[in-house]
Amino acid sequence: MKPVEFKKILIPLDFSPTSMVAFEHAVKMAKTFKAELFMLHVMEDTLLINDIFLPETKMVNLGKISKIAENKMMELASDVSSQIKTHAIVRQGKAAGEIIITAKEIGIDLIVMGTHGSSGFEEFFIGSNAERVVVGASCPVLTIQSYAKTPGFKNIVFPVDNSISSRQKLAHATVLAKHFDSKIFVLGLLSEDQDKDHVKTFELKIQQVNEFLEKNQVMHESTIVHREDHANIIMKFASEKDADLILIMTEQEFDSSNYFLGSSAQTIVNHSKVPVLVVRPEGFEVSWTKNNPM
Repeated sequence: MKPVEFKKILIPLDFSPTSMVAFEHAVKMAKTFKAELFMLHVMEDTLLINDIFLPETKMVNLGKISKIAENKMMELASDVSSQIKTHAIVRQGKAAGEIIITAKEIGIDLIVMGTHGSSGFEEFFIGSNAERVVVGASCPVLTIQSYAKTPGFKNIVFPVDNSISSRQKLAHATVLAKHFDSKIFVLGLLSEDQDKDHVKTFELKIQQVNEFLEKNQVMHESTIVHREDHANIIMKFASEKDADLILIMTEQEFDSSNYFLGSSAQTIVNHSKVPVLVVRPEGFEVSWTKNNPM
């Protein structure tokens, strides 16, 4: 497993209540790991629509907005600058694309971002900005909804399924648990129709996870469930264990023209009230450019 480090953390800010909750979590992470915190505000291209379609409306002064956003970020930084190193960045473009590109340019180790969730047409066709960042970013992404008021992780849910990459996130879980003195709840996920040989093999897999955690002196317990609806099982389990973090893989799928989140990961990112840390499988890479339609 590659060593896990969180030395540079990116927090996109639109100054909404949810993004401010995410900011508190990003600050907590930066303090805990002695990391630099990069604050990013993206001025969406849609700000120019009024000038195109409503000529009687003055075009937004982008330079003025940029300065206001920078000042707001510096105010936030002033409260924590004595404890962590901060940076303020303003960019113009599509939010998800600019977040992904900025993270890659700076060499970000973790993106922490608020998500309002999504539903209906947006969820199944367009997708939330958080979902797009999760798919496109080369680093782990921690998504936060407004319910997650208290930063820090005491109880971490660690789902394990039969996929090849499922255990690759174990190093991340271990590093977080050791820094936050967390307990890890290993949740084994099996389909209901698995034969005895598959069950035995899977039980061995869970045993190996437990042995790794024991070796690293991490508090843990494990449970195996036989159900099909993995996303809802994970979120229900997290609620039962009073979890403050769910750790999943990106579970990308391919539709011949683009990568997108698998259904379980998509559901969890969009609907979990518990913060979700999404880790990319090793060897998987997506290239985003300024011209990408994100």
